Amino acid sequence: MILNCFLCFSSFQNNSRVLWSPDKKLNWNQFNGIPNTSSTESAATKTRIEIGVISKKQIVEFNVQCFFESSKSWAKTKDSFILLHEQIHFDIAEVAARNLRKELSELKYTNEMDIKSIIKDVYHKNVKFLINYQTKYDSETNHSRNENKQKIWEERVSELLNNLKNYSNTKFIVKLN
Repeated sequence: MILNCFLCFSSFQNNSRVLWSPDKKLNWNQFNGIPNTSSTESAATKTRIEIGVISKKQIVEFNVQCFFESSKSWAKTKDSFILLHEQIHFDIAEVAARNLRKELSELKYTNEMDIKSIIKDVYHKNVKFLINYQTKYDSETNHSRNENKQKIWEERVSELLNNLKNYSNTKFIVKLN
C-alpha cells in the first residue's frame, strides 16, 4: 500500500513561505501581505503546518513542517518589539508542529488502521491547540502592548520548544506493527 497525503495541500516551495528554523528569525521584509486597514493590530502573522505522508510496506514516512506565509502576513507598524511578538506567533506554530510530530511518532500503527483518518484527527487536534494558544497569547499580552506578559510568553514558548526538542526534526519514520 502506498499512501500519499498532504494536509493543507501544498507540495511546492515558493518565496512566499518561510520554513521555521531556530537559526533564522523573521524580518520585516518577509511581511508582504496587504495590511488590514480596519484592524487595530499593528501586524499579523499567518502560519501553516503541513504533513507529508508516504506509507509503504511496513513503514510510514512523515514530513511535518511549519511555515510562515509571507504573502498573508502584514505589518502597519514596524518596530523590533512588534517583530518579536510576531516571531513568538511563528514559534507557537512550531510548538504545535512538534506536538504533532510527537503524537504521530508515538501512535501504534497497524496495517489495518485507517492511517489517513487517524492522521487527520491528530492534525485537527493540534490545529485547535494552535488556534487556542495563539488567541490566549494575544489576549494575555494585549497584542504585545503588555511588556511584562510579553516577556513571560517569550520564556514560556522558549521552554516549550526546548521541552519538545526531540521532535524538531521535520522528517521521521514509524514502523507498522
